[in-house]
Amino acid sequence: MKKEQELTPAQQQLWIKAKKALASKNNSSALSWLQLLLQSEPEFFDARVVARKIAWDQFCVTKRNVFLRWEKKI
Repeated sequence: MKKEQELTPAQQQLWIKAKKALASKNNSSALSWLQLLLQSEPEFFDARVVARKIAWDQFCVTKRNVFLRWEKKI
């Protein structure tokens, strides 16, 4: 598993962009940057953890919205 210091400069830029997107609550953009980073460096554990958390959060929001829409129909 790689650490942030072991990334190439291009990979570090992707990681910084993803962190900035997360800080501004732009999860879809952050997930896109993380996916690009993980394509070039799949062993970067921190990016993998953050990407999974964002994907899980998006899944939960989607499920909640579907449930709320279904509940309104009843």
